[in-house]
Amino acid sequence: MKLGVLLDRVVPPVGGAERHTLALLARAAETEGAAVVATLDGALDAALLPPGVEAVSVSAPRPRPERDQAFAELGPRVLRDAGCDVVLAIRHALDCDVYFPHGGLVQDARDAKDRAVGGPSFWTRVGRSFSRKHDFFIEAEHAMLGGAEGPLVIAVSNVLAERIKQVFPTVRERLVTVLNGVDPDHFSRASVADAGAALRAGYVAEGARVALLLAKNLRLKGAATAIEALARPVLDDVAAPVHLFIGGAALPRDLRRLAREHGV
Repeated sequence: MKLGVLLDRVVPPVGGAERHTLALLARAAETEGAAVVATLDGALDAALLPPGVEAVSVSAPRPRPERDQAFAELGPRVLRDAGCDVVLAIRHALDCDVYFPHGGLVQDARDAKDRAVGGPSFWTRVGRSFSRKHDFFIEAEHAMLGGAEGPLVIAVSNVLAERIKQVFPTVRERLVTVLNGVDPDHFSRASVADAGAALRAGYVAEGARVALLLAKNLRLKGAATAIEALARPVLDDVAAPVHLFIGGAALPRDLRRLAREHGV
């Protein structure tokens, strides 16, 4: 089987989606013998591609949303012309065999980003009033999720799966959940066992449960929600105390203040 992946940009991985996609391509090339990634012209760092992965480019107009729409229409065609048996779309698409909305639903993502910065600014609202980019993303998402017929849809968590079913109930029969895994070759529990024991001994009460949030942008990843969750009365009924560790970036001053206000 030859796998084709539709991803508008392949750039140095700065987050989970990029790393996940590159790992997926590497696994497909290794186990299936062939994998192809389609990107926009000029949006590919070829040095990042795993061995055995072929790259094809899609020429599209520069302005948005025309560029996004052209990529969503032409990308799958380019991959099928390259001999791909299965086309997997990571982001916006109008045709594919497997749809993988790694970042969640379009409107939810925008709303979360707005909340993270305290709401859209005046100029952001003005810019949005003249742009159809978001409208097209919504249209493309409905093309993938809006009916009983369509591609197989993969959710990376049970929470996302339930959210998709809530917004698009007819997608239920073609929705599956594939939880994010851990690469044991890259992340070895043994290599950090001593550091973990020292951390627990210094900061964690005996028998406590530990929650971990890692992110480069803590606001976008929901640090405020995690902090507020620690203060929910329901946790009073949990037998063991719960500790939240946040890492990946310095905790902003407003989030530190939020933690103090909630007494956590």
